[in-house]
Amino acid sequence: MALTVVSLDLVKQLIEKIAAQPDTPNHIVSLGYPDLLVSVEQIGQIFGEEYIKHLKFHPDSEKIIKWHGYQKVTDKIVEAEHFFSLLDFQLSVIDINASRGNEIILDLNDPCPTNLHQKFGLVIDAGTLEHCFNIGQAFKNLAHMSAQNGFVFQSNPLNWFNHGFYNLNPTLYFDFYCDNGFTMEMFKLMNNDLGFKVWDAPAYDAFRNVPDRSSVMFVAQRTTIQKIIYPIQHKYKLNPNLHG
Repeated sequence: MALTVVSLDLVKQLIEKIAAQPDTPNHIVSLGYPDLLVSVEQIGQIFGEEYIKHLKFHPDSEKIIKWHGYQKVTDKIVEAEHFFSLLDFQLSVIDINASRGNEIILDLNDPCPTNLHQKFGLVIDAGTLEHCFNIGQAFKNLAHMSAQNGFVFQSNPLNWFNHGFYNLNPTLYFDFYCDNGFTMEMFKLMNNDLGFKVWDAPAYDAFRNVPDRSSVMFVAQRTTIQKIIYPIQHKYKLNPNLHG
């Protein structure tokens, strides 16, 4: 679970949209601790040079960087809770273990408690749901946690073999969120190994020739509060009798 320079820039845009919506909570929840795998210089380019003067860093940055394998990107990791507080946003972290000590302990394979429903203006999944065996319930939990007019941002593997339990197709996001009161704000594919290359992909049509270790980048906004359901895949919904 981590934010790269591309995803951090996207998070900044979403924070600005939330700040412009007075009734949307300025409260972020991240699935797993959102390590910022960016350099101080890159943070300055996104948020401004004055901003980086106030940053705090993890004392165990070296271990965190080694875990993620990002030694060539930065030599220190920004403390994320303080980072978002500088933007007047509160950060909560959900995890199955207390790896940093301040997490809300929750197994996303099970239904999340109702006190987390509609609580967050921004829900961030920067690489967690593919590791949840009961991934359908985990998707439901993300949707439940989003407030009215809040955003869900997900970045998950499209073809990272054996990275997690699952690789996720575009149709999963479009079918699930369109059936559950969300509008699609952004959908892209990204490849970190190719210099954070970003490109378009179809929502439902088959496609080929995607470089290995590519990821999905997806943003949806919750415009209607409704019962969260499991979707029927788009192509079967359009053709329930399977006629040619």
